Amino acid sequence: MAEISRYHRVHKFENGATLLYFKHNLNNTTEYRVGYICGARKDKIPGTAHFLEHMLCNETENFSRNDYQQMFANMGVESNAFTTEKYITFFTVAPDSCLRSTLDINSRLLFNKEFNQESIDSEREAVKEEIRMYSGENQTDFLSELFRVSTNVMEGSRILGTEEDVDKITKEAFVDYIDENFVSENMIISVCSDLEFEEIKDMFEKYFVSKAKSNPQKRNVYRKTFFGPNASHTAVCCDDKQKTVDMEFLYRVNLTERENELYSFLEQYIFNGFNGRLLKNLRTKHALVYSSSFYTGTTGTDVYYKGFSILTSKNKVNKVIDVLGEILKDLCTNGISEQELNMCKQRIRVIEDEKYVSQKYLSSEQMLHRYLENQEMFYNKQIHSFQSLTLQEVNDFLKKIYLNNNVNVSISGDIDPETLYQPNKIQEILGAKQNKYFLDPIDNKYMDAIKGEYVSLDDIKNENPNLSDRQLNEEIGVYLYEDHRQPKLEELSYIDRINVLEATAKQLGIKLKIQRPTNTPVTQPQNTQEDNNTKEQQNTNRNEEDLQK
Repeated sequence: MAEISRYHRVHKFENGATLLYFKHNLNNTTEYRVGYICGARKDKIPGTAHFLEHMLCNETENFSRNDYQQMFANMGVESNAFTTEKYITFFTVAPDSCLRSTLDINSRLLFNKEFNQESIDSEREAVKEEIRMYSGENQTDFLSELFRVSTNVMEGSRILGTEEDVDKITKEAFVDYIDENFVSENMIISVCSDLEFEEIKDMFEKYFVSKAKSNPQKRNVYRKTFFGPNASHTAVCCDDKQKTVDMEFLYRVNLTERENELYSFLEQYIFNGFNGRLLKNLRTKHALVYSSSFYTGTTGTDVYYKGFSILTSKNKVNKVIDVLGEILKDLCTNGISEQELNMCKQRIRVIEDEKYVSQKYLSSEQMLHRYLENQEMFYNKQIHSFQSLTLQEVNDFLKKIYLNNNVNVSISGDIDPETLYQPNKIQEILGAKQNKYFLDPIDNKYMDAIKGEYVSLDDIKNENPNLSDRQLNEEIGVYLYEDHRQPKLEELSYIDRINVLEATAKQLGIKLKIQRPTNTPVTQPQNTQEDNNTKEQQNTNRNEEDLQK
């Protein structure tokens, strides 16, 4: 692949493995993640990928777990393994002076695993303890409950599995998982280093890429959800021992990482500080609050929340909601002024410019995440991007976040619920919108977004007998999907290209008459990349005329 710059590379090896490279300016240090695109989504038994991750960190052919961990400690190496719904990787930070030794150990851990039954049984108990740690009382806080109900985020239990699931996982399950997913086409390597690209490429090719088995048929491609159902949620917790009322207002929005970082500069300026809209209206003008602040965070891929945290007294709660609604309504109606935007740009330039210019760094986790989500990876100096924003872009963004979006509310402390606005009233004041139902077009099923249960269209109509079909459609949100890291059309096999054509035609409501060849060979694992390319070309040439038809 062509060089992006000396500092940024996305390199594809001949066997399909991918290397992401960023050259930082921190001395004598290399940070990397190496593993496979698979993760919990490929589990046949829930928790298999996570359990396997534990086993990868156990003994190797020549080293016990204590031996290699002591070696890492002596070399000053930090290393661990991680599982998400999308990948299993080793994460390592190593001094350049012992990078080759570190790669050698990680390579031994990743390849040619022989699972000792005694080790499996011992690690099984550790995995169960981790499941207990992330269950029950530890998951009852507002944010955990909120996003369990109202977001499309894979819960930890779906990655960890249950204790009963873990008991079902055998040595054969590990071997099967590795056989199905640990191929070079799924190998992903993310490296941030002060070493030059060629040196990094050669080392990782030697210790990882060259040892990975190739099988193009087992390449994993995922669909990425980038929009979920609007589902507002209000939680009220009365506690007369707490003589204040803590209020949280969270807007859940769908943004790219870059959008969130870019506009967070602006939102912090608009809402926070003594000149920000929160204190100016809630405290200075109306004397309603002890404190108030804006913050932003994430619950998962492209699912961010914009939060307002407010501390007040019991007799002022409804008035706080009224004033916050006025602040947001004014922003969505009138926006900010050109003068405000210019002042914000000047303030950010003074505070942030030196930090972004003086240090050039990107974590291997950020780079891997951006690649998997098909986002722009190599951006820094956000300050310069912010300076080019127009007033129209800024005000359009504010409307996108705070107009007709869902709002999630938590009110806790010394509060009389009988005096509190009802949830629908709160949503109305804050300009919120909620779809109770949504349609998943992949499974073609409807779900009640509040109850978290699948329902039929007849059930929805029976619950809403007074709504016309048009009004009913407006009440149903839709999950939109985007094909994730799909290869180019010319890289697909003949049969895969037919499948793409048929899927596209179905989405557009077009009927195609495609004559599928009767002599299409049954898919078999290929021994080598060369063999695969030869057979692929033969099939393509033989069927090219049919494809044109």
